[in-house]
Amino acid sequence: MFRLAHRAAKDIVSEVSKRVNNRDEGLPHVLPRYLPEQYSLRQIREELIPGEDSADKASDLERLVILYSCITATDRLHQEDDQEHDRETLSLWVSKVILPNGNFVSQDEAPDDTTEASRERALTLSRQKIDVGLQCLEILLTHMNPSAPFPFLSNEILLSLLASTSSRDPWATEASTARATFLLSHASVQKRALDTDFLINYILQSLIRPLFSKSKPTTITTAGRPAIQSSVPKPRTTTELLICEAKPWKYEKPYSIPVLEWAVANIPVAILNPNFHLFIPPLLTMLDDPNTGIRARGCSILTTFLPKLPPSHLKQSGLAEVFEDALMPTLLFLPNLTPVGESVVLLPAVYEALYALCDVRYPKDDKDEKVGRDKFLDGLLRNGVLKGYLHSSEHPEIVKVLLEELRVIVVKMEIHAVKHLKDILPMIFTVLSDPFAVTNVSLLLSAIYVLQSTILNCWVRLGLSKYRLEIFKALCLCWKNAGEELVGSANGEMEKLGNVVEELKATGRIFIAAIAEGGDEASSDHGANVKNEVRMLVEVDGSLRDLFGIGGGKENEK
Repeated sequence: MFRLAHRAAKDIVSEVSKRVNNRDEGLPHVLPRYLPEQYSLRQIREELIPGEDSADKASDLERLVILYSCITATDRLHQEDDQEHDRETLSLWVSKVILPNGNFVSQDEAPDDTTEASRERALTLSRQKIDVGLQCLEILLTHMNPSAPFPFLSNEILLSLLASTSSRDPWATEASTARATFLLSHASVQKRALDTDFLINYILQSLIRPLFSKSKPTTITTAGRPAIQSSVPKPRTTTELLICEAKPWKYEKPYSIPVLEWAVANIPVAILNPNFHLFIPPLLTMLDDPNTGIRARGCSILTTFLPKLPPSHLKQSGLAEVFEDALMPTLLFLPNLTPVGESVVLLPAVYEALYALCDVRYPKDDKDEKVGRDKFLDGLLRNGVLKGYLHSSEHPEIVKVLLEELRVIVVKMEIHAVKHLKDILPMIFTVLSDPFAVTNVSLLLSAIYVLQSTILNCWVRLGLSKYRLEIFKALCLCWKNAGEELVGSANGEMEKLGNVVEELKATGRIFIAAIAEGGDEASSDHGANVKNEVRMLVEVDGSLRDLFGIGGGKENEK
């Protein structure tokens, strides 16, 4: 009955597999002339869902293409009174076959027999299966009987929807993510998905826990508690066991990552608190993975997870130290050992996770935790930003990331950042004084923003001549370089450099105001007066008047 449809679908799948990066290119379908004149859901089910002893070798994508073509050709689809069972069976089958497997995941820790071309082909087919399958699910669930209430979704169908909720996954397309989100947005589905039985028993206990059990770090137990370290030598493991069998969540069921991510983001606090230990092994496993993409994903999930925990959970369980020990080494995933592109993605994610850990472990409004908070941030600045800059100062992309994180840390440390002025100001000066920095406006702006935050939080010490004169020099050099570049720049570049000029003006005025209001102790080192110093600079170079907002001579004596 469907012989012509199978032949046409096979040709379509063969053509689809040759495409590369076919995101959102439209859904493949069989032309109506290859479909039977009339058919029912029962006949489609009997044709497409193979039995255990079936000799049919058609691929899942071929069957999905036929299913999509048949249920969208509504003039040929015969509606029967007792088709609910067929609809449920087809929906369940679709939900199972569209779950992405690990055929396109490279084994980055061991020799890999698959080629890049074969992995790309597997990824292309996976994207098409998910796109077509989710469209089929939407039609089966909502269009077969529009007047009926939204049907009850089984655990398997919910799982297939959650697997497509993140645009960060390689198998995700804009269409599949939007469709999965739409189906999950129904009130009855949301209530079902946030049920304790589904979240805890099905997702965490039945799916996540077994997948991550073999690859959990030795720092925790299977129950998610800190482990007592043993001096007994670790047993030998083969590469094959280490790579394939120990990480089924990565190489067999990669959809477990977006499912875990969704669970962390949406689980109610009332359900999370008594079951938080179930999240610890998978989170620490991801933080320990050598793949920087997965490690960054783990940091992002942890950043969402930590604020939902009361501080007492981290203190009483001892997990705060475990998380800190897992995150801190990632701060040094820097070039040349780590590619620049990967570091640029990974570093912001790990810093965000560490900020979240700091805020939960040492709440800002808790005076008893102030010493611990200052110590944590001090170590983060020393062992993260400063050490990272020492290793990778020749890479502008990395310097930009470190400057952005430095700004956040300075704001969090407030006045206590003054102890690091001797290290912070040289970083800023190096960028602002570089005559070629104007070609990298984003880096230049990052340095200016750090300087602004430093002035606002550390102004009580910036009046000292060793700091004051260094800032004057950096601002003046940057102002001159930006002004010279602005003269011969095109319209697009002129707008970007205009932003630099405006931020430099704001910084100069903030600096003068902060030092002038600092009192004699801050501004009278060796009898210096900051406004007089500026006037002398303006007399030498009149263009600096706009930078600091102070004229030369006696014109602005007040």
